[in-house]
Amino acid sequence: MQLESPTAMKSHVTRVVRAAQRKNARVSAYIRLAVVAVLLVSLMPVRDEFPWSSLPVVILSGYGAIGLLSLALAQAGVFRPWLPWAYATLDVTILVTLLTLLTYLHGIPLRDAFRVPGAAMIFLFLAQAALRYQPALVLYTAALYVASWAVLVFGFGGHGSAPTPIPSGADLPLHVEYLRLVITVLVALILGLVAYRTRGLLQSSIVEARSKSNLAKYLPANLVREMADNGIHLIEESRRQVVAVLFIDIRNFTGMSENMDPGAVAELLTEFRRRMTRVVLSHGGTLDKFIGDAIMVEFGIPEPSKSDAHDAMLCGVDMLRGLRSWNMERASLGLPPVEAGIGMHYGEVVAGALGDEARLEYTVIGDTVNTAERIERLTRQANVPMLVSEALREAAGEWPPGVTCTALPPQGLRGREKPISIYAIELAEDFLETSIERPDSQAGRT
Repeated sequence: MQLESPTAMKSHVTRVVRAAQRKNARVSAYIRLAVVAVLLVSLMPVRDEFPWSSLPVVILSGYGAIGLLSLALAQAGVFRPWLPWAYATLDVTILVTLLTLLTYLHGIPLRDAFRVPGAAMIFLFLAQAALRYQPALVLYTAALYVASWAVLVFGFGGHGSAPTPIPSGADLPLHVEYLRLVITVLVALILGLVAYRTRGLLQSSIVEARSKSNLAKYLPANLVREMADNGIHLIEESRRQVVAVLFIDIRNFTGMSENMDPGAVAELLTEFRRRMTRVVLSHGGTLDKFIGDAIMVEFGIPEPSKSDAHDAMLCGVDMLRGLRSWNMERASLGLPPVEAGIGMHYGEVVAGALGDEARLEYTVIGDTVNTAERIERLTRQANVPMLVSEALREAAGEWPPGVTCTALPPQGLRGREKPISIYAIELAEDFLETSIERPDSQAGRT
């Protein structure tokens, strides 16, 4: 089911990934400052050889300044795609320069510059690049490091001017240095793969979350969650199951809207739907559809439960509470009350996606649905706010205190041959002041 164009989805993914990169820029800035602190501390034992005015310290200070600048930019939310590449270039350049100076000061040949302990900092830079979700940046950092080594070894012949020469036996064979670089490249490839897979997982998560959000505009939220866990076959395959069906409809809506501005009518309907939907979701119901000023709700979709009828009963009671509260607000504004009728039935339905290739709608159909809708219409004749079938009353179990359930004479419903036993549900005045809390065992069910 295509709910969003590939271009729009790609644009959304790009925006979210960019936002994640901006957050990681702050982490990267802290890593830079930590690197500076570690290197400065490591120079303390040999501070006599490295005066605080020496070039290595100056270079580290510059590196720290860059770290502070990157942190300031990250805190300010400034992010440019080229900044990570610039930082990686500065990282390697400063590291290689520092290694060259240390090599020179210790009288080590240039070809051995990268065996100085400080050379291990390249792995921090590679890990730092991996945080950007950019595998190419990881490989670029490694390539720049290897290229710098090649320049030192082959460009300068591997010779260095050493003020304090060390014994020649300390020189390492060139193949040992090759092995060091091979390990560095392998680590870079692994981190690049990690960055690639992490970016892929991030993008997949973004697409899945976006798809769920889009799908939730057309399907009930609890059904979307179930589809995510068990597959789309939930809506592709129609199935029989027992559910509780609830209809709520505003009374005399046509008469109310006759003398109202169209904008005011839209606001009234929107507020009614918002308030009732909130009650439905709080009781684990599935909002099937809006039908003008009516709302159709099911309990037991996608998977039925023994508490479905009880949940429907509590939802209907809370709807009446919500209407009382809303009408009190409207009265304070000089607006007329909004009255509604609620009808419920409990029985078997067929649930699934109905329609054709052009349009599909997930819903439930069957006599249970028709009966619930007809019962709701009877609330006008019976002059009661809520009517339920005998099947629902029995399945619902114990009703809350303050709720009266009165049997009415069997009623004939349009389209049905046999009369149906129904019950009028009314609430005590003081019972309307507070809402019902669902039992913990039911509140977690969706």
